[in-house]
Amino acid sequence: MGEATTMQGYWLALLGTGEGVMDDSGKYIVSSQGILDTLNLYKTIYVDEQLGDQRAQLLADGRNRSFANFRDGVTALLFEGDYFYRSVTAEGSEFAVADRDKVMGWAKVPAEKPGMGIRGQDFVTISGGTGFVLNPATDAPKEAWALLSFMNEPEMQNAFQAIQPRITARTDVEIPDSPFLTETSRTLLPLTTARPNDENYNAVSAEIQRMTEAVVSGELSPEEAMAQYKASVIGIVGEENTVSLL
Repeated sequence: MGEATTMQGYWLALLGTGEGVMDDSGKYIVSSQGILDTLNLYKTIYVDEQLGDQRAQLLADGRNRSFANFRDGVTALLFEGDYFYRSVTAEGSEFAVADRDKVMGWAKVPAEKPGMGIRGQDFVTISGGTGFVLNPATDAPKEAWALLSFMNEPEMQNAFQAIQPRITARTDVEIPDSPFLTETSRTLLPLTTARPNDENYNAVSAEIQRMTEAVVSGELSPEEAMAQYKASVIGIVGEENTVSLL
C-alpha cells in the first residue's frame, strides 16, 4: 500500500505527465490531459482499487497518520522529502523506524511512460518548501545580503551539517555520515524542478488540495474536479493568466 501527501503526490504525478502547474510562459494550466491523468491515478489508488489509506488523505492530521502507518509497517511507500529521513524517521522521533538503515530504502519516481516526464525525463522529483529570501521592500538590502552570504559560506554550511546532515544547495559541502542522503542527493538533484515563485501559488496550491481531495473522497469525478479547479484558479489569478490545454 502506498501513500502520497496531497501536494507532493500531485506534483510528482503531474511532472510525470510532462506538465507542471504553470506553462513555460508563467500561466497556470487549469485544464489538461496531464491533470486528468494525475487525478485518475488518485482515483485508481484511493477509490477504484483502494490501495492507499483514503482517510489519511482526508483528515486534518492525515500526514501524521501516514507517518504512523509507515512506522508500523501498515504503509509500504510514501512520497516524501529528505526531511522524512533526517527528521521524521530518525531515532528519538515519534515516528522513528526501528533498524531504519536496514529496512528503509528509496526509489526514483518514474514518469507516466519512459521519456514522458518533464523535460523528457524518465524520472521526476521536485524541490522547495523552505528557504531564505530577501524582502524586496527591505530598508537594509546590503546587510541582508551580507547575512545570507555569511550563512551560506562553506564553513557555516559545514557547521550546520554537523548539527543535522541534510541535502544542501552547495555542491562543495558534503553530507557527513549519511550514505542515504548522499546517494539520494547525487541521484535526484540533477532531475529536480522547483515550485513556482509566484505570489498566487499558495492560494492555487490550496485549490489543488481541494481538487485532489474531492477525487480521493469520491465526491467528484476527475473531470468535475478539474472543472471546479479551473473556475477557482481563474477567480484567483484572472483568466488572462491561465491556459487550457484541452
